[in-house]
Amino acid sequence: MQVLKNSVRWLRIVVLERYYRWYDFRYKLSTSLAPPLLLLTYSCCKFLKIPGAYKLLLASHRGSYSQCALQEIKVNIGEIANLIRPAKESNQVTVKVENALRRMILLKLPIIKSEKIVEKGILLIKFSETFRAVLENFDCNKLVSAFHIVLEPSWSGYALEEILAWSRYSKHKIYIEAAEKQDYDFISQLNVNLVPIRAGSGDWVDYRLFSPASTRKDFECVCVANYTDVKRLHIYIKAIYKLSLLNENFKSALICANFGENGSRIRKIISAYGIDNNLTLFEALNSTQLCEVVSKSKVNVLLSLREGSNRSLFEGFLVNTPGIVLKENHGVNKDNFNSMTGHVIDEKNLVDSLLFFSSSWKEFHPRTWAYNHISPEKTTEKIFMAIQQEGYLSSVALESVFLKVNSPEAMYMHKNDDINKSMSDQMILKSLSL
Repeated sequence: MQVLKNSVRWLRIVVLERYYRWYDFRYKLSTSLAPPLLLLTYSCCKFLKIPGAYKLLLASHRGSYSQCALQEIKVNIGEIANLIRPAKESNQVTVKVENALRRMILLKLPIIKSEKIVEKGILLIKFSETFRAVLENFDCNKLVSAFHIVLEPSWSGYALEEILAWSRYSKHKIYIEAAEKQDYDFISQLNVNLVPIRAGSGDWVDYRLFSPASTRKDFECVCVANYTDVKRLHIYIKAIYKLSLLNENFKSALICANFGENGSRIRKIISAYGIDNNLTLFEALNSTQLCEVVSKSKVNVLLSLREGSNRSLFEGFLVNTPGIVLKENHGVNKDNFNSMTGHVIDEKNLVDSLLFFSSSWKEFHPRTWAYNHISPEKTTEKIFMAIQQEGYLSSVALESVFLKVNSPEAMYMHKNDDINKSMSDQMILKSLSL
């Protein structure tokens, strides 16, 4: 009977492993074969003047950065910039405008005298889908005249019409957060009015909320994710299984948001590997609970191959938990990993790396590094300096710029009489009416 149970268990593991291997295979296939095929299809569609050709070109470059696609984008940037057209009536307070305003926040008020803007403010817009909503529903000629625009994209891969459309406002610099170096280089190489800044949503973590909640380490490692395939939790679970064979008392944590289609499948693979006593699954934790679990872990692991500017690793830094990210990952700023904060590794070395941190985690001091390099104050200073280098804000003090944090939406870090989110929305609409 036991032999039959073991056979069924391993059969389940084989089935689940094959499913995830298929996912990894599809991803690697899509980043190797799809981009050149998309580029070839783009060339044919452009020659035949078939609509949608430029969308294929952009998709090709997002799949795999190539000089050929880059040159085509540079040559055709004018037409690409016009793929998103404004609505016939702009600035009406519609549902779309209200939704966009929720993801827009002023970092500096414009100076208005006699109903004229004499000095621009600074306006940050979060999420790529919001960029489109703003382009379609706001008078962006007025918007860029009233504010220095800072874009905070949702995801890596910046060959997006929602981003490149801002190049049509060529008389105004548009600043774009770019945590991934390839995205930073791509925007730089376009030689248009788009100015990349090496930052991302992970550079706006509120260190008051994310601070060490415990000095006790209950878990050898933790992974913060959701139930989508992109998080590749099977790699983490298999590593925990291997480590449980070396040490039956090895304890780990997995924190998942209730998002994604694979919750049931993840529980099945944990059960199939027989590591219920080695891996504790936490679901839908609030910020305080998440902070506590990550604080009690020796290292924080991210195993995705493609990300936006992931916050979980940098939230971990601020609770003084070092991090592990894969070399193959696209989207995380790997320059943030060093002798104080954690390791960038090959996937094949994951088990060895987890063993290393199990005994050597005390050698790392990620909170100190993060506070000094990627705090909201430091990120605001980066943006301020980038705008100042372009010859603007020369008479304005850095202290006059408001601090924002991502929690996860943009909000002001400090309460004050000068600004709140409602005032920010009103000032944006007022500036558009001048």
